[in-house]
Amino acid sequence: MTSYIEQSKNMFVQMQEQMQNQAKTMFSSFPFTQPTPQGNPEPEKK
Repeated sequence: MTSYIEQSKNMFVQMQEQMQNQAKTMFSSFPFTQPTPQGNPEPEKK
């Protein structure tokens, strides 16, 4: 029983690490820009 729990824990940790690496890879390809604190971000409506 302990072996099963240990294997389940290890599998869970591996899956977490894999998802984290995939998320880092995916989001690193997006051209994120830093928001500038100057002015109003929305254009003025007339």
